[in-house]
Amino acid sequence: MPAPPPLPTPDVDLPMVSDRNDPPGAISSAVIAAKIGGNESTADGRIDLYFPPGSVADDAVAVVETLGSGDQPLASHRMLGEWRFSAATVSDGSPIATFGQPVTLLFRASDEDLRGVNPASLQLWTLNETAGQWEPVSSSSDGATPQLVAKLPHFS
Repeated sequence: MPAPPPLPTPDVDLPMVSDRNDPPGAISSAVIAAKIGGNESTADGRIDLYFPPGSVADDAVAVVETLGSGDQPLASHRMLGEWRFSAATVSDGSPIATFGQPVTLLFRASDEDLRGVNPASLQLWTLNETAGQWEPVSSSSDGATPQLVAKLPHFS
């Protein structure tokens, strides 16, 4: 099994993780410069997307939409939240399906998220809309902090 990706060291300060999760329907967005990349974080600090230089061919807008606060069951797991990620070119709004360099997703759990949850059991999932089922996303954790890191070659 290959070594997990290292935890990111973004060039920006991440927002503090709030115990008050963003409500369903909350949307955050940021312009990502093609040549220098950029970050997009949710207001509650639970999600951060890091776009490295070259991840998008043209300047883009990255959007994170909060879909749920985590009260839904997922097989034998409890969901801590649900988000939709998207990116589109600034010039004409064309959706960006894949990235030139993987985008780093950082999920940080709040103290409230972890009530009754073993941090070692945290797992990222993606909805395979064609199959209609949730599938695990390869991710890593340093074990010392309640966060997960994944490298995403696309948003789907």
